[in-house]
Amino acid sequence: MGAETARQKPLIIGLAGLLLIGGGISVWVTRAYQPVIAYFHEVAQVKIPLDDPDYMYARALDYEHEGNSAFATAAARRAVMASPSYAPAHRFLAAKALKSGDFDEAAVQCKGILETTPNDATASMGLAAAYRGMGESGKAETVYDQVLKNQVNDAVVRQTARRSLEQLRHAPEKR
Repeated sequence: MGAETARQKPLIIGLAGLLLIGGGISVWVTRAYQPVIAYFHEVAQVKIPLDDPDYMYARALDYEHEGNSAFATAAARRAVMASPSYAPAHRFLAAKALKSGDFDEAAVQCKGILETTPNDATASMGLAAAYRGMGESGKAETVYDQVLKNQVNDAVVRQTARRSLEQLRHAPEKR
């Protein structure tokens, strides 16, 4: 190692991009980390109301619009943490989960909505879709039946539930 000490030697620590040089700390930021740095700067400097679900959901929509899916998901999760019954954030997370094929997560989010509004047709349809994606046809049938029994006023939801139920009942069994 010679006359050089560990303190004089540059050391890159993790993905954070901190560069330790001669005892001082410099920030090494690549283009990919700029949004992360901006986010933490925003939180640290502006005193963001992290416990306000409306604010965090609005941020989630902003991030999604900007194409930053990871931050959008994090902000929506924060909205749910701030208010577990906050349906818009649950819907957002359920839709993202269904789209990405994460059916377990979609089911969790739809159940989160149904805990406070048991007759929510959209959440029920999302839950049934999640069950279908997981291969739980029996559970999906039960949910579709319940949507039809609840006399949903939305004709499109009723028609979709009826068609999905027919497809499930007439689908050949998997072996």
